[in-house]
Amino acid sequence: MVHNPAFFIGDPRFEAQETGRGAALRVVESVFEGAMFLIGVVSFFTLVGWLGRALIDYRTWQRASKIQADAHAKLVDRLTANEDLLAYLQSPAGQRATMSATRPGLDIAMRAVGAPVNRILWSVQAGVVLAAGGLGLWFAKASVIEEAAQALNVVAVLAVALGVGFVASALVAYGLSRQLGLLESEPRSTHA
Repeated sequence: MVHNPAFFIGDPRFEAQETGRGAALRVVESVFEGAMFLIGVVSFFTLVGWLGRALIDYRTWQRASKIQADAHAKLVDRLTANEDLLAYLQSPAGQRATMSATRPGLDIAMRAVGAPVNRILWSVQAGVVLAAGGLGLWFAKASVIEEAAQALNVVAVLAVALGVGFVASALVAYGLSRQLGLLESEPRSTHA
């Protein structure tokens, strides 16, 4: 039995009539392709922004360290007697200077003391947003065609699972931070 080559390479005469299910699947496929493209673009710009911020933070830290080292070197050069140097090193300013000289970036580390709290709150926020988005998609699946509803159900379950995972991660991080003493036990007072 000989077949017509147009059957295999495509000919409008042999194109089957498209069913509603095929059209719906093509629409769902195009929506997911668009979503993947959007996720890719957002991920690219997020990566570029993060790299830019890291570069700016590094340059700021490098300049601050250089200025601090130069200031300490000039100050130590001005101290002529050993007693002056010893008195300076025992003063609160001298102790801060030697502490920051032995551990570069101490002032940056002191500013980041609230890092566990910030990360925990970020995880809770991301988890709540993802779970709410997943629930919204789950409710929205009722108003679309059956083929699209199946895809939305998968995305909704995935988003809710990721949201619950973020919240669970925040709870674990809070427990560990508290256990390790990384969280402040007393609230900061606003007056000195």
